[in-house]
Amino acid sequence: MNDHPSMQSIRNQRPEETPPSPWSHRLLGPFRCLPDFLVIGAQKAGTTSLTTYLDHNPGAWIARCKECNFLSGPRRPISSYRAFFPTRWKRRSMEKAAGRRILLGEGTPYDLFHPRAATEAASVLENPRIVILLRDPVARAYSHHRHCVRLGLEDLDFEAAIAAEKERTAGEAERLLADPSATSHHLRHHSYVARGHYAPQIRRWQQALGQDRIHVEISEHLFASPGEVLPRIEAFLGLPQGRPEAFEHRNPGVTGAPISEKMQRELRLIYGDSNRDLSQLLDMQLPWPH
Repeated sequence: MNDHPSMQSIRNQRPEETPPSPWSHRLLGPFRCLPDFLVIGAQKAGTTSLTTYLDHNPGAWIARCKECNFLSGPRRPISSYRAFFPTRWKRRSMEKAAGRRILLGEGTPYDLFHPRAATEAASVLENPRIVILLRDPVARAYSHHRHCVRLGLEDLDFEAAIAAEKERTAGEAERLLADPSATSHHLRHHSYVARGHYAPQIRRWQQALGQDRIHVEISEHLFASPGEVLPRIEAFLGLPQGRPEAFEHRNPGVTGAPISEKMQRELRLIYGDSNRDLSQLLDMQLPWPH
């Protein structure tokens, strides 16, 4: 689908990808908008692809920050979050050009897992809609590890990193809850297994915002049948049905040797009860082995 010329100009009307200086925050912050919807994870589950698809929708405007990390970062002035979004008068201009309401969104996968992000969202956003993508937790954990190795964030091999995870992350979630200014390198980057226990993370968001504000899809379904899954997401968000020119898989991860059969068996056992809990919560048969 080709953009209408007015929509192409809308896509070029974005604030800076790097937030403005502090004085600009204070000056323009009260006049900037906040997002209407969030794509919050899971990490390595296709959130980059999904936000790219939504960016082609004529009713959506996606922040150009690659993971804003406001809700899952140390607590900052709300103006630093608003800096990623247009001013109210810019939004009105875009809506006039499009002839319809424009919904603003952003995608930060860490928000799903961060222990404080859901309550932060409830406190700063007005009735946001939340989209969650979930991937086979075993494949997700391995992809996560390879991603961290590639970025120089992990020195251990996969088996050793899994063995070290509990010690590395012990007490970190509690510390983040107790201190809003805190960050945790290990919880963010080395939580390979913990991030795949999806049901408690979804319940945390449901409790903070309400079950009707949360929509969950399976990334394997999205990539196998994007023409079926994307319209469901658009309908949930209140967007018109749109279609990108091609359903390209963005940020697919690092290719390489597959996960060993030994680690697959161990992780399948670890996730057995967790997957059954998730299947019951979502009232669906999960497409991955469990």
